[in-house]
Amino acid sequence: MQTSNPDIIREKINQLILNSGLNYRVISLMMGKSEAYMQQFIKLRSPLRLKEIDRKKLAQILHVPEQELTDIPLSAPSADTSAELDFNTLTLIITEITSWLRQQDKELAPADFARLTCLIYKKVTQLSEDKKAGKIKDLIDTWDSLREVM
Repeated sequence: MQTSNPDIIREKINQLILNSGLNYRVISLMMGKSEAYMQQFIKLRSPLRLKEIDRKKLAQILHVPEQELTDIPLSAPSADTSAELDFNTLTLIITEITSWLRQQDKELAPADFARLTCLIYKKVTQLSEDKKAGKIKDLIDTWDSLREVM
């Protein structure tokens, strides 16, 4: 009988658990599942594949990339989420927004501040350093103009 891809992954997960020094029960509880969940997955082949949320939790527990725990290709993260946050750009954005708010004698609710920061960050991360500050100011002004009409 030929081994299917889920069985190969199941065996790999079994080896990762054994190598971790943990057992099925502990892993199951760490995942927020019943004590028998991983034993049923490994020994009884149920479920056939781990749900995405369970796979993510297990990857964190075992300190492995999530892709190693599935035979189904995971979609590549979008450009926005795959790159690490650029701390300098984020600092520049927050500084510019704060400065603009002081100059305009305006306040923003925390959710609006966060929303504006995220919107600007997405727009300026690919720009060169010398163009970022000017673009940030333009985006703040545009955002403010749009808020007035909404």
